[in-house]
Amino acid sequence: MRKIFDVNFFGTLLFTQYVARHMAGQKEGQIVNIASVRDMEIEIEEGNILYGASKASLIYATKVMAKELCHYNISVNVVAPGYIPTDINADKPEALIHNIVQKTSLRQHGNVIDVVNAVAFFGSSINSWTDHAS
Repeated sequence: MRKIFDVNFFGTLLFTQYVARHMAGQKEGQIVNIASVRDMEIEIEEGNILYGASKASLIYATKVMAKELCHYNISVNVVAPGYIPTDINADKPEALIHNIVQKTSLRQHGNVIDVVNAVAFFGSSINSWTDHAS
């Protein structure tokens, strides 16, 4: 139980606090966290309370950090991808995958490159005016 929160929430939070101190000294920075669209009430999956709670906590923390760090010209965003076919979720029931995909705005699954591109945008100087977007 603790391991899931250590990885998905506490590890990210501690690392973010560390880099935020450095960025605050420079008066600029971009922080991008990664959560999951499933944790934004698109699909509630039984037996997944710890994962969902850890990622939902990260989404909330990202919003708080965005408000706290904007005074230092640091933007904080969260990328919350929809369903991405990977080895780790290959055993998910087809009905669950279908429900998740149908509840996303584009009604299609993404791929790893989609996530990379979103993180690259939010982490770049092109993105100079958004914070806590998901």
